[in-house]
Amino acid sequence: MVNGKKLNIPSYDVKIGDVVALSSKASEIPEVKKTMGIADLLIPSWIEKKGGAGKVIREPKRTDVPEPISEQDIVEFYSR
Repeated sequence: MVNGKKLNIPSYDVKIGDVVALSSKASEIPEVKKTMGIADLLIPSWIEKKGGAGKVIREPKRTDVPEPISEQDIVEFYSR
């Protein structure tokens, strides 16, 4: 859910200030409950977590992504 409304658009572009949360049904999934219970869960610095919801406080920067990603490979893949 985004800002309290159900959203089914996978490519939705969240904006600064948007609150993203799980529905009550989704938060009852055992794996989700287990993950939400982890105290030292790594939360990105551009998200502020409150309970089962997160608020986007700024746009993520490239340095916020720790995975080694080659942007050039992505561009080449989609230019085919």
